[in-house]
Formats: sequence, structure tokens, C-alpha cells
Amino acid sequence: MVTLVRHFAQPSMVLRDAFLDAQRDYASGDGAPDADGLTLADLTQGTLASYIDGTANGLFPRPGVRIGRPGAELWWVGPATEDGNGPEVVGRLSVRHDLVPALHNRGGHLWFSIRPSRRRQGLGTELLRAALPVAAGHGLDVVTLICAATNTAACRTIEAVDGELDRTDELGRRWYKLPTRP
Repeated sequence: MVTLVRHFAQPSMVLRDAFLDAQRDYASGDGAPDADGLTLADLTQGTLASYIDGTANGLFPRPGVRIGRPGAELWWVGPATEDGNGPEVVGRLSVRHDLVPALHNRGGHLWFSIRPSRRRQGLGTELLRAALPVAAGHGLDVVTLICAATNTAACRTIEAVDGELDRTDELGRRWYKLPTRP
């Protein structure tokens, strides 16, 4: 039996089909793609190459990300399976260097997601655990993760990797602190 290892990969047109498959999954399960507000039509009608290039090279502007820092946006990829399917974009990680107010509603320093068809399989915990050395490589010693208290899956995921509850705010958000190094 072959052991399948998931890993982070820079956004790339090589993974175009796997990325678009994941975005269709997000659109079906969550109501919209997980692509910074772009629609499926945007992604399939010419915008995809510039979106991938911008995110891979740190040139796609987003709150809290220092422009020109490659590796702040990564795809969580599984290799081809024995039946020939794959590679598969299982999820996504965004590293936010600076905790600006716009991020208080959007996850904190590390924003991560797992495509709907792959949830409830422990992959979020696996992704978050693998994200800590990535965050350390971006100069973050301790990260803040913010999620709604009602998002019990996210709370359990963060707690599973030893995230410590720092506070709960008046809007019902839970603020966790998590060291990036053991």
C-alpha cells in the first residue's frame, strides 16, 4: 500500500485543474469558491493565471500580508492516488504577517480551510500542525487564530494542536495563541 503524504505547494498553473476542482467543491458546499471573492466564472475566464501568479509571488494584495513575500499563500496538496485521481488540492493556508483590524473577523495570522468534501477527516488538524513551521519561517513566533465560538470544528482543530484560548470578545469570537516552535 502506498502512503499518501499531503504537503504545501506554491500556487501554480501546474495544479490548475486540481485547484479548479477544489473551487467547484467549495462553491457547491459553501456557496462560493475559496478564492478571495472571485467567482467560478472569474477563475475560468482569464483571471486564473494572474490570480495564481499574484498569490504565488506575494503580489496579490490582502490585509495583513506584506507585499512581495512569496509563500504567504499555499495550497495543501495530496498526491495522485492509486486509482489515478490527483493530485488533489485539499485545502489552503494563508499566512498574514501583521494582525491588522481587518483580520479580526477573518482568522488572525493563519487562515486555513479544507474543501467541503474532505472535512471531518482530521485534515484541518494536519494542515494546521504543518502550518506552524511555515509561520515560523515567516518570522512569526506566536500566532493568533480567531474564530467564531459557534465554529466548533475550528475551535476543536485549534485546540488539537495546543492552541490556548487567550480571550473571547463581545462578538463571540475566540482568540487563540499558538507558538510556532516546540
